Amino acid sequence: MKTKFIILIALFTSVFVGCKDEKSVDELKVKEANVETDGFKINFKAVINEDDEFHLFYTEDGSDAFNGENLLKVQKKSSNEPQDITFVFPEDAAPMNIRLDLGNNEKQGNVKINEMTIEYKGKKFQAEGMNVFKYFFPNNFVEFDTINSQAKIKIIPGTHYDPIMVANEEMKLEIQKLYKK
Repeated sequence: MKTKFIILIALFTSVFVGCKDEKSVDELKVKEANVETDGFKINFKAVINEDDEFHLFYTEDGSDAFNGENLLKVQKKSSNEPQDITFVFPEDAAPMNIRLDLGNNEKQGNVKINEMTIEYKGKKFQAEGMNVFKYFFPNNFVEFDTINSQAKIKIIPGTHYDPIMVANEEMKLEIQKLYKK
């Protein structure tokens, strides 16, 4: 009887642990963070043409293996004026690489990024205008127009809309500098 009970427990455990539910970005649990923090914070000052939701993925090992475990989301309304898109990380987060998803709204069009500021424990790194783009590389949906400080968003028929900018090695070095005393 004891053996049957152990086998039954093992069977239930394997069924519950083995069944994984793949989730879209919209279904992933977003880490909550305190807005007033001395922890890691990234702000993009940008002009947004349409209401949209921006995502920032990060890894703590510096790899490009971004997943929903480390995801921050920010909802923004359209505006002709520059506005802050601020990502506040959980207190215990130590990002070493980042990926900015430039919205879900295919009507968004170009995103003008005037400035990027990264803060951590009183230290700050800032890039303005065309210099913002020297710290990222775009995917196929984005083309950098450094003269106008714009991320030009492209629609690629027959593909899932996903305009992103991933930190390059220069950006990773700037992030590392913020951690040094």
